[in-house]
Amino acid sequence: MSDVRSDLDKITSLIATGRRLLAEGRLVDLSALEGMVKGTCADVATLPDEEARALMFDLQRLYADLEALESDLNAYRDRAPSAEQVTRAYVRSAEADEE
Repeated sequence: MSDVRSDLDKITSLIATGRRLLAEGRLVDLSALEGMVKGTCADVATLPDEEARALMFDLQRLYADLEALESDLNAYRDRAPSAEQVTRAYVRSAEADEE
């Protein structure tokens, strides 16, 4: 169970780092997150019931952290300029350079 708890701590740390970077307006690589969560949840599923129940608080915290991350990612996406906006800004900048 200590390995699973350690994995949960690593996931929580990755989520916290991702949220901090997003708050700073920086890009973050969360590509490993899905596999880590799936693997850890699969490990929990193999534990005896008593040990799995002992992780309930940690799993609830993980769920809340994932929901908070989702909210942060949606907010970041909503703030980010669209490809069209970026293209228009680039064209305006190029036109201004020509003048």
